[in-house]
Amino acid sequence: MKPFLAIAFAIGASLAFSEEEELNARKDDPWASRKPGTWVKWQWESNGGGEATTGKYTETLDRVEEKQLVFKVLRDDGTETTTDEENREFPEIFKVDWTVVGKETLEVDGKKIECRILLRQHKKSKGQTTSWRGKVNGKEIELKSVAHSEFPDGKVLDDQSRVVKLSEDMKIGDRTVKCMVSESKDTSKEGDEVTKTTRKTWSAEEIPGSVAKSESRTVTGEEETTTAWKVLDFGFPAKD
Repeated sequence: MKPFLAIAFAIGASLAFSEEEELNARKDDPWASRKPGTWVKWQWESNGGGEATTGKYTETLDRVEEKQLVFKVLRDDGTETTTDEENREFPEIFKVDWTVVGKETLEVDGKKIECRILLRQHKKSKGQTTSWRGKVNGKEIELKSVAHSEFPDGKVLDDQSRVVKLSEDMKIGDRTVKCMVSESKDTSKEGDEVTKTTRKTWSAEEIPGSVAKSESRTVTGEEETTTAWKVLDFGFPAKD
């Protein structure tokens, strides 16, 4: 099988310089720019511990506040339907310092993309993140990342992610949506307990929330859980 990413190294130490990035969820959250009344209908399924559960829910944006998003969530587990209000607080705005350490050409979906390699040291843990960023359709996005974190309480996290397809058609309701597909692998260690999670995500900017589908598998010791989420339909408020 052809590897998802073929890497041609072109790293030069003379390219190293720093840049600052502001992480502002109030501005960057894909829901924050949507109008109240925008909605997404989901179907989910979970298997673990010998039990399988499934259900559907529809989340409708009620309002965007300064510090949080507020949704009306209609849940249907097959036996009863309930409606709740759900608040999602925005994380605090913070800034991170990246060092551009070189360049690398990644091959994604048969296309060669020249990427900048950025490195940052973590502030709340011992470790670092490396990010590969290249232009797709004129916009710079993260195509790959590798992170290692060691926390004061002894917890250790290792995360890897990569884009594996630039475009894949997905049928949602009466629409055909073009999705970018990414894969990730996360390992968490707390004492003798090790948890490994693999995840595949289909994302599209036109969908409220940007995620069209997600599949994950989590293993802790002898226990295994699989979870799948998929958008069944989505819509927007009527124009004035």
